[in-house]
Amino acid sequence: MEQQMQRQRHLFLTGEKHIGKSTALRKLLAGREGPAGGFRTVRIMTPAGGAIHMLHAGWEEDCTEENLLLVKGRDVDEAAAERFDAIGCAILAQSQTSAYLVMDELGPTEAAALAFQQAVFQCLEGEIPIYGVLQQAESRFLERIRAHPAVHVVTVTRENRDRLPECLRRQGW
Repeated sequence: MEQQMQRQRHLFLTGEKHIGKSTALRKLLAGREGPAGGFRTVRIMTPAGGAIHMLHAGWEEDCTEENLLLVKGRDVDEAAAERFDAIGCAILAQSQTSAYLVMDELGPTEAAALAFQQAVFQCLEGEIPIYGVLQQAESRFLERIRAHPAVHVVTVTRENRDRLPECLRRQGW
């Protein structure tokens, strides 16, 4: 197990929608030493649908027009891809001196955001540990992350979600 963890230095949680993946990740990372880099996505309900924002993981920041990725049901893939590329790449570039990176969350919406995908894979090749959430969806992007030799994926279920953070901490994550 120790040899496997040396090779697999990045942990991603996956599971059904609304099962508690992000909550389990936050509990796992609570009290962790050093500055966090990376991003977290926030969904806000609006009259037009759900607005999704990308925020810096280690910062206190509000959801604004500048960090808006898309509004469900309104935005076309190309516009969302441009915002993922601009916002996501900038956040990951600013995170290169962090103790660890958060990627909460990655999904099929990023399919056309090729620069963002490239930035994610550059981070996966790096030495900074990554703790993230992968949507449980079919996507070439997500499959490439799951198959990456430095990535360990754990499924969050109703049965394990409450004890999972402590279990992962005991395993060295």
